[in-house]
Amino acid sequence: MFLSGAWIEENGGKFIFPFKAELIDCSSYTMRIGSEVYVSPDAKDRRDATLLQLDHEQEISVPPGQFSFLISREHLNIPIDLMAFINLRTKLKSQGLINVSGFHVDPGYNGRLIFSVFNAGVKTVKMRADDPVLLIWFARLEMPDPRFSKQGKPGHKKISSDMMASLPSEGASIGSVSARLDKVETELRTYKWIASIIVTLVVSVLASYPIWSSDAESTASVEIER
Repeated sequence: MFLSGAWIEENGGKFIFPFKAELIDCSSYTMRIGSEVYVSPDAKDRRDATLLQLDHEQEISVPPGQFSFLISREHLNIPIDLMAFINLRTKLKSQGLINVSGFHVDPGYNGRLIFSVFNAGVKTVKMRADDPVLLIWFARLEMPDPRFSKQGKPGHKKISSDMMASLPSEGASIGSVSARLDKVETELRTYKWIASIIVTLVVSVLASYPIWSSDAESTASVEIER
């Protein structure tokens, strides 16, 4: 059974830190961007990977075809009788941002959420620290059992080096693929132009040599016999 906004208002402060009732959205709670963000390296633009420690409302940019790790402002301590489900806000999805990490939070989880996003659009997606980016819903579990939970296991506090190393150096958005095809087309036109120059030069060189006819050869043979 999914829990209502009224239930979150009454109980959310027990396992969401910090908790703000104004962030309740119908039957979900809105999670915000926290103090860290990681954007994958971009070989095309020769841009190194970026790990930012964010100030309040500092801007974040995720270029087309690139991945990013975002960490939540909120710390969760989910009871073992609850399970949560997460999803990106529609505003960000409409700009081309896709959640490529998990879509749930296990019972007993204690830590911040780190979610991976991919910009599949053609424009850079811009966000700010403390922006509302993620919605989370809570569902009640029957027969909760600590053995089948994350209770006692450490959750995320920051974006780890292993996570950063797992992201590819280049993406494959529509925009990036189009740019690569344009580059290939330009190179093919260049090679064609160079080939035409080489052929012209070869023809010019061959044309500079005399061409002997069969009559000329016969005349030369008679002269030699004499």
